[in-house]
Amino acid sequence: MPLATLRTHFEERYLPTPRFVAVSTAEIVDPQVVAISNPDDVPMGQLAKLIAPRVVLSEDKDLRGPGIAPDDWRGAARFAIDVAEGAASQAITSNRATLPIRGGVELVKLLGR
Repeated sequence: MPLATLRTHFEERYLPTPRFVAVSTAEIVDPQVVAISNPDDVPMGQLAKLIAPRVVLSEDKDLRGPGIAPDDWRGAARFAIDVAEGAASQAITSNRATLPIRGGVELVKLLGR
């Protein structure tokens, strides 16, 4: 894919989608969030706990250390892609199997009229 096409897709389809939220760090009670050593990363840790069981994918050692982000985040991302692709493939396969049945049912309905 040409770089210009990739950049266009990124700017038009991806950049508009992220949402930004303000997270209060005034009352942190979760021990994983308390264990984050870099104060700049505390809001991300707090947000991760609020939206759990979502996974935070990050190389940031301050988020990986207390367990907010998995150590092998790339492996976790690959696993999620594999699961999504498997589910899509399964849906396509089941649709292929049921289409002839649906067609037969519709044919019987049509002939019964």
